[in-house]
Amino acid sequence: MPMSDFYQVFPELAEAELRRVEPAPGEYEGVPADTYTLAEHYCDEAGCDCRRVCIVVAAADREAAAATILLRLDCDGKQPAPYLDPAQPQPPQAPGLLELFALELRRDPGYLPRMQRHYAMFRAHCDGHPYAGAPFAAPAPTLTALPGSAGGAPRHKVGRNDPCPCGSGKKYKQCCMTQLQSAAGGGTRAAAAHAQPPSAAADPGSMDAAQLQAFDEAMTEAARELIEQVRAWKANPQNRGRWGDEVDAALEITRNLSLHLLRLLLTHYAPGGQRRTPLPGYDECLALLTDALTRLRSGADQQWAWALALYERVQIEMAEVGFVPEMDAKVQEHLMRAIHEARLPLSELLRHQVLAVRSHYTRFGAATGAHDLNRMLERMIKKIDTRYVFPELETMLTQLAPLPGESLVEIVTGLMANPRPFWKELAMLLLLHPNPRLRCTLAERFRHGSGIAQLSPLGLRRLIGLRNWLPAEERPAVDELIKIVRKAGVVSAPLPPPGQSLTVYASIFDAVGKHALWAYVKDPKHYRRNAAVLVGQGQGVADVSEPRGFTRDMMDDQARDRIADSALVVDPHYLHRALAHFIAVGLEHDHPPPARLLEFHEMVVGGEYWKPLAVDPAAEIEALTATDPAAFAPARVAEVLAGTGQWPEQHAFADNWFEGSSVIEELLLTHVGAPAHWMEQLPLAAATILTWVMEPKRAIWTGRLLWNGLRLRAALTPQPVPWQDSVIVARALHEGIPLEQIPLMVAVARRSVEPARNRALRGQY
Repeated sequence: MPMSDFYQVFPELAEAELRRVEPAPGEYEGVPADTYTLAEHYCDEAGCDCRRVCIVVAAADREAAAATILLRLDCDGKQPAPYLDPAQPQPPQAPGLLELFALELRRDPGYLPRMQRHYAMFRAHCDGHPYAGAPFAAPAPTLTALPGSAGGAPRHKVGRNDPCPCGSGKKYKQCCMTQLQSAAGGGTRAAAAHAQPPSAAADPGSMDAAQLQAFDEAMTEAARELIEQVRAWKANPQNRGRWGDEVDAALEITRNLSLHLLRLLLTHYAPGGQRRTPLPGYDECLALLTDALTRLRSGADQQWAWALALYERVQIEMAEVGFVPEMDAKVQEHLMRAIHEARLPLSELLRHQVLAVRSHYTRFGAATGAHDLNRMLERMIKKIDTRYVFPELETMLTQLAPLPGESLVEIVTGLMANPRPFWKELAMLLLLHPNPRLRCTLAERFRHGSGIAQLSPLGLRRLIGLRNWLPAEERPAVDELIKIVRKAGVVSAPLPPPGQSLTVYASIFDAVGKHALWAYVKDPKHYRRNAAVLVGQGQGVADVSEPRGFTRDMMDDQARDRIADSALVVDPHYLHRALAHFIAVGLEHDHPPPARLLEFHEMVVGGEYWKPLAVDPAAEIEALTATDPAAFAPARVAEVLAGTGQWPEQHAFADNWFEGSSVIEELLLTHVGAPAHWMEQLPLAAATILTWVMEPKRAIWTGRLLWNGLRLRAALTPQPVPWQDSVIVARALHEGIPLEQIPLMVAVARRSVEPARNRALRGQY
């Protein structure tokens, strides 16, 4: 589907109606302050009526596109929300620019009709006659309703072709109708909540207010039952962990539980009126909500339309019900922590409402000046536990998340000026903040202030360590800070000694390229410390956690669980190499590791701080091949490749390898036909996925197989698959052998079809 710039055909009109946006610093996560143009491109293929627009976002000070966004102009189609073009390279700021574009659609009700008009003009130019396509459908609420308006959960009759009131962005007949019928037809509420959405062919009629209320009650009851299950689980001293497998299964299959858990938390369990303490079940509801939001983030990361729409609905309800003066401030803190732990970005509506309610409580606001910022700084200093720098860093980041960049800089600069070493160390850690403009601004402010010169020896050591975790262009500014501290006579604290009795577990690489590393160590008192690092292909170091309060028995149980989940006990050298590599990967995407990686190093691993060093696939494959030439002999290579088609069924490391991209259903609809026939035409469906989804990700699959080989090689126990076999597949991918000639890739494509078909039949894409 070739796309051409609207400007090339209608330059005067395009110039007059070209949209330019200038976001403020920190307004959208990862988006630098700049002037961005949203250029429209339309299909120029004769006779095509795809009814799409491609938005190429360009920054004034960059030549390359900052994001490439696709949008169906027919709003009642299968993908009403805009999404990033999976066929184009997307820079790190692309998700933030997608949010910017979506907000522009909501802010300006005339924006979408204008693009529909442009599309009709462009088609008339390409086809040589007036556009004869069907009239465009009215915009869906997920595109046109301003956040906080009446959209989302109406209490009126909803037609089968109307947008579903759950906020998924799908037609009602393709989403929640079957669940409602179960609830209204006498089935249990829990069964209604877990019922699957109907197929596109279902015609249950329309829903009135009573049926909608029955559905809401069913979902709420299902959420309440989960809370009680968790309470019962925790009451049994023989149970370990947060909750049982059945709760995990419910969270996995019931996608809109987050919305109903939020409603229960705010309207039932939270303190209110004369009740100053939450009801029993509050903590369990909050934990379930945090988990549900984390799962929701996974769907949003993959650009699933239902996940993006649901998270928007969740944030609207948080803003309208949770962040109001009547709600207990502690509950609001817990909600902000849940969003932070789930690593979900704040919408502009929620950010604004959080600041508004803080202004009501304390007369603090970003626009009220330095005096109120100082008051907030004073309150923060009083509340934070100065015994633990890194956990309190998370607390501070949660509190500061809604602030605009300028206010955050003032707060952190104030922390650096505080005479106590703790606050200087805490402020210094913000040099690893995800926002690059904020990092550079803080480094400049620290350089001109007097606080950095009084940094403690421990703070200087950490500053030296994190210097290498920043992009190369930011390191000179940190070098200047290090010079200032040393000129003041501060001597760096010695490095922590390497951890003794260090045990490392390495998980499999999952379907989206995430990989977990756990490290356990015994200190002189035989108390086991542990921490976990999550890394991701194309992302770098994603998260670091250090659970506290674990007993030795709990640690032993956790270790057994790792083995049960197919994690391997590996040589600690693997940990060092993997972290050096994924730190480098993160820096390639302007994504430094989180500051808690310093804690992981100091508390568990010790020794020299890691320096970024990416593993080069070509050089690594060549080196590994040279270590065992016999294993890579042509005859054996052919034999190994032929047998890899059985790996997903036979070996745990490949058990969850499949493609789940949000574009697969659309591709299969285009190239294969109706979802009901996809399994009947499995070879064609698999070939479509190989060509359009997996071939553009060849480098990702090469890296996944290579790192799987390195993990198997580092295992301390014999493995059923030799590490050489995984490297053989990685080499075949790297050398460009067609995917259809690599049985493992064919197997992955084939096992991706059925989940896609099920999603399509349920309307979940």
